[in-house]
Amino acid sequence: MILLVLGCIFIDDAEHGTFLEGLGNGPRQDSGDSGDTADSAETGFGEGDVLVAEAGAGWSPGVADDAFGGAVAVDSVEALGLATFASGSGEGRAAVWGFAAEKLVAGAVMVFNPTEGTVTDVGAESFGAAVAVVERSDGERRLLSGVPGQSAVGSYVPREVGTSHSDGALVGEVGDDGFGSAVATWDEDASLVGIGAPASECGAAYAGYWPVRDDETLDATVLFTGGQGRKLVPEQCEESEPQRFGASLAFGDFTSAGQPGILIGAPGDDDGRGAVYIVPDLFGAPDDNGVVYAADAVKIVGEDAGCAFGAAVAAADINGDGYDDAIVGAPNLENGEQGAGTVYIFTGSDGLVSSGAGEAGVKLRSYLLNAQFGASLAPIEGRGGYAGEDIAVGAPGWFDDGGAPGAVFVFAGEGLESDTAESQKQMLRGSDSRGRFGASLASNPKAGRALVVGEPGADVEEAVDAGVAWWIVLDP
Repeated sequence: MILLVLGCIFIDDAEHGTFLEGLGNGPRQDSGDSGDTADSAETGFGEGDVLVAEAGAGWSPGVADDAFGGAVAVDSVEALGLATFASGSGEGRAAVWGFAAEKLVAGAVMVFNPTEGTVTDVGAESFGAAVAVVERSDGERRLLSGVPGQSAVGSYVPREVGTSHSDGALVGEVGDDGFGSAVATWDEDASLVGIGAPASECGAAYAGYWPVRDDETLDATVLFTGGQGRKLVPEQCEESEPQRFGASLAFGDFTSAGQPGILIGAPGDDDGRGAVYIVPDLFGAPDDNGVVYAADAVKIVGEDAGCAFGAAVAAADINGDGYDDAIVGAPNLENGEQGAGTVYIFTGSDGLVSSGAGEAGVKLRSYLLNAQFGASLAPIEGRGGYAGEDIAVGAPGWFDDGGAPGAVFVFAGEGLESDTAESQKQMLRGSDSRGRFGASLASNPKAGRALVVGEPGADVEEAVDAGVAWWIVLDP
């Protein structure tokens, strides 16, 4: 078992929050034979190593009940580095860390005040429910923060030091549609953004290119009018049983043609079993004035009622064949134990077709009570030069004799077959007994094997449930 335990020391910074650094100069490796340990200069972990000392680096505003790290995002540009946003406090805090040589720079370079700017009431409780980094067509980069309680997504201007401000926003078509509950960008073209609105009647999803219009609040229709984007809506639904269509989103190249497709989670669909909808060619699909109906999409249905199939989705070329595969989490699926969780991988090159989740080519399961394995997903660059990608899976309810700190499991994509979390050798584990480590995950293939892990329930000194976001670089 490869085990990384994230403990920390606290460095107070009144202006920028609290930095959390692993103890010592790096992870310590146990040979597994004599019990002797030796300091390691590695920033990650390797096959056969057991990391017995603390490692990793993190940041937290250090404010009680902030739930910082509930949503995280990674940018690939060194000038911005790592972006993490707070959620849950009503204050809406955010920070951008700089990094160099795979290590954090000692100091936050930016702190956001969401009450300034175009969306004057963006400091609502739901600020930071979803986050992403977008690159506009003019080359300017913005940090996007979903505010579903206000049916909005705010755009924030990066600054080198100090407070940033919103330079514009998109708002949903209906005031209580949950617009901004999910935000995603495409790895191949970061100007393409997807936004979920899962609370609107039966739900909706929007996909289009982020507009280059500073200091404006625009309607969401700007994303799918004029042929530049799409609005995706479910085929039918019962309002008494919300589908939550658009609760999760991911872009992928499912046809190996360099064209974006979209994967949409609807964890309440199909009598509560959940479903995902896949449009392999987003702009090639039939549309009605920019509206694409899910009846024309590939639909995959979950196995059991209440399993939350589609609560988390990702797209990545796991088997290295040039086609992105659809990866779906069902964190509440019962595998002998309630809430154990399962992750399904549907191979893109096999031709994605409507089916049941049981037809997945690869199934990754947990058998631990309430582990919630599959609550978060993040593809990362393949290890050892592998042409495909590996997959990190969050299990925020994972526990052992020491409590329920949560865990993240890293599965190598090369030769991946159906497996269990319990047998997986590469594991990252939190240290706070209520931290829910792994509740959120983020990665960016252009940032190498860097992984950001949210621990929104972690205490920071006397601040209960302040939350932490961890920056971890896995071995190459």
